[in-house]
Amino acid sequence: MYLWKECTHFEQSWLVFCIISFLALFALEQLDGLSLVIACAGSLCIFFAAKAKTITFYCGVVYNLLYALHCYLVNDELTMYLHLCFHLPLQILGIYLWQKNSIGHPTLQENILLRRLFPNAWIAIVLGMILIAAFTAQVIYSLGNGMPNLVIIAVIFSIIANVLMLARFVECWVAWIAVNVFNIGYWAYTSMLSPPIYISGFMMGIFLVNCLYGCYRWNRISQLQNEMFVGPYCSLRLASNIQKPIPQVGKITNP
Repeated sequence: MYLWKECTHFEQSWLVFCIISFLALFALEQLDGLSLVIACAGSLCIFFAAKAKTITFYCGVVYNLLYALHCYLVNDELTMYLHLCFHLPLQILGIYLWQKNSIGHPTLQENILLRRLFPNAWIAIVLGMILIAAFTAQVIYSLGNGMPNLVIIAVIFSIIANVLMLARFVECWVAWIAVNVFNIGYWAYTSMLSPPIYISGFMMGIFLVNCLYGCYRWNRISQLQNEMFVGPYCSLRLASNIQKPIPQVGKITNP
């Protein structure tokens, strides 16, 4: 309940809109029960990440387990192993790293100290993702497997975004936005070749809005943390390092 009270009116309205939208799709038989829970868990994961809450990784554990189950049911073994062997361990690692770097004096109810790579690092992030994706595609092509599936680009982008988020860099949201923009573009491209699945496009749109809000909020939190603790690269006191006052035993105070 305290998490709900910490949300702004915009955040509360957005959460209600997402949940009602997914429930409406379920009622219209556009989503089955498992897909409904996966959509809700994925949205909550990104939403709490935007608020810099450690609970995002608990939602991520649920999301990855359920999505792996979904992939198993549709015989998509490659994606299933990707979520079980890579994304799921990252969620568990994220819980440890974010709790280790929690702060005792939040500015906007965040749980962690945020960091930045360097000024205008988002340009380097975007260019780096493009170069890595192009290099990987060339390697796959040179191995004789034909033209690589474009989905591999989204996988590479998501790996980079996950690593940046674990390290608490604000620029991680640039990578997540790139992931969702690519997914929407890929969905639009495939829609021209086959009947479009509008549910997929709708959910990608929701994830993109969540990522845009996360980018805005982490930038705002970073600015407030810098103002509070003087300088963009200074050390912020972590919750584990806050020293409690030592009581003085035997001290007599005047009435």
